Amino acid sequence: MPKRLFDAEIWKKPWFRELNPKYKSAFYYILSDCDYVGVWERDFTVADFRIGSKINWDDFLKKTNGNIVVLPNGKWFIVDYCYFQYGDLKSKKKSTLKTNIISRLIKHDLWDLQNECIKEGVYPSPTLALGYKEKEKEKKKEKDKEKEEEKEKEYAPTVSMKKSEYEELCTKFGKRKIDTYIEKISDWQLSNGKRKKSMPATIKNWMRRDAGVESVKDLEIKIPDKCPKCGKDWTNEIKNDAHYCYNSDCNYPIVKNKGSP
Repeated sequence: MPKRLFDAEIWKKPWFRELNPKYKSAFYYILSDCDYVGVWERDFTVADFRIGSKINWDDFLKKTNGNIVVLPNGKWFIVDYCYFQYGDLKSKKKSTLKTNIISRLIKHDLWDLQNECIKEGVYPSPTLALGYKEKEKEKKKEKDKEKEEEKEKEYAPTVSMKKSEYEELCTKFGKRKIDTYIEKISDWQLSNGKRKKSMPATIKNWMRRDAGVESVKDLEIKIPDKCPKCGKDWTNEIKNDAHYCYNSDCNYPIVKNKGSP
């Protein structure tokens, strides 16, 4: 039979004191029926039967002062349950029990939420857990996006590079020029049965050789600090292989250097 610690001081807390007797019974029922990290698999029919009275659960939830939050999967979570039952789970002292509790919280995706909720005794609204879930989804999207950008993308037969590498080349030298060299190198590799190890380096080498310059920097598009027409800073946006000023609908094109297409 599982044993639970109950807070004797709870009777002095205004939010609990103001609950009617049925709601107080409901709160203690959830404390008794939840799992060992404070997650309750809600079953209102069974709860009403065991409490011996029908509970307005929506109204009850609103009056628990944020001590219970609704998780995305519909389960209810008593936010300071683990801290009260087991103490500070972040302490360096290790134990099998603590390891199991932390693992269970992580499984429920509640580790960050419960730590935030018990911080300085500040409790969230009943739906804050949904916000945490959304944050986790956003983090996963960002990580997936970073991984996707790290993957090499094929821009022509036999020519692959990272998206960030391609965009950097287009920004520095112009998209039209880069696409032209990608096509040339692809045809050369197909006809010779060879494959260059670094495509960005190969493109730069071919451009430098064709232009007869010592440094590839001589071929970069030169961007002035301010627009000659309106005098405002450039936005550094690329349009039709050229940089344009978009301030005040100026739309003045930057004059490209000699090495640009």
